[in-house]
Amino acid sequence: MIPAMSLAGVCVFICGILAMWPVWGFLTPIYMIIIFFGATFSMIFLPSGNLGNLLFWVGFIAASYISHTLPHDPVW
Repeated sequence: MIPAMSLAGVCVFICGILAMWPVWGFLTPIYMIIIFFGATFSMIFLPSGNLGNLLFWVGFIAASYISHTLPHDPVW
């Protein structure tokens, strides 16, 4: 399972860089690393147990909803 998840993580990171390259250009890898570490280390602020699970999913769904409703111009 560890090799499969490692490969999936590398693929997601590379695809994220390719997707954001038109937006940020050469700074994309740096920004993606900062976003990755920020998202990873923000998990320590969640409480353990069912409340932490609930808060994680509420935050995940809220971030997904907000990211699709923000007004923006398409890149293409």
